[in-house]
Amino acid sequence: MKTKIFLGLVMICFLLGSCFDDESSKNVEFLKPIQINDFSTSMELYVSQGGRLKIKTLAYKEGMDDAALSFEWKLQGHGQHETLGNTMILDTVINVPMNREAYSLLYTVTDTENELTVTKRYYLYVTGQYEAGLLVADTKDEQTSDLHLIIGKNFNRNYSKHEDDRVFENIYSINNGTKIGELVTDMKSVVAGYLETSIATEHSVEDLSPLDNFTVIRRNNDMFIKAFDGEFVVGGLNNCARGPYDVIAVNGHIHKRTQNTRRRQLTGWECY
Repeated sequence: MKTKIFLGLVMICFLLGSCFDDESSKNVEFLKPIQINDFSTSMELYVSQGGRLKIKTLAYKEGMDDAALSFEWKLQGHGQHETLGNTMILDTVINVPMNREAYSLLYTVTDTENELTVTKRYYLYVTGQYEAGLLVADTKDEQTSDLHLIIGKNFNRNYSKHEDDRVFENIYSINNGTKIGELVTDMKSVVAGYLETSIATEHSVEDLSPLDNFTVIRRNNDMFIKAFDGEFVVGGLNNCARGPYDVIAVNGHIHKRTQNTRRRQLTGWECY
């Protein structure tokens, strides 16, 4: 009987000791998060091939020295995997190939003491030699046309205020080998969304690629599911409020092509 009581007391003491000795569940430390302030930089970035890309950020963790943070800027996509920099601020020249689709630009900040990371993604469009700006059509002989691009802080929010405005003349004929055959009567370009510019003359309509130095990618019947026979008379270019649709008047009839948030769907114009 005494043996049983002794064993019982030993077991109770062991259990009580376990309860009082195990404080691990109460030893919880909440780690402060890594903060990234990129000063409202757009998620969609545009840079010309061979151009300089600079992104200012402020990354920090409250109560931690900046020396304990590491940084990595990595570009991925379209067969490219490159580390562009290892500093808080990215300032580098972009030499990857042009592409109509965006590259992924990943900014990763690591807390080296606790091995915690935060990654922010940007969408980087690498264009031809031209940046976003004001596109102007004009004529010198009243028969043919050409396009000129004005790049400046009034037309491009990413353009440095300390740089002078730049004018690229005759960009259509330089990149397509010939002038526009008639006078331009209408022009429509989209900066955000799909990346194409449409120009219309009395007897033609063309889609140009700003990302590929404004080269022609479609002309007239290339845009239509059912080709027009004979006369091709263009009215104007517009958007339909009930769309989103691109609309165009050809031979007195309205035709449409659907849009999405990235670019035009390449299914051609629908005839109505």
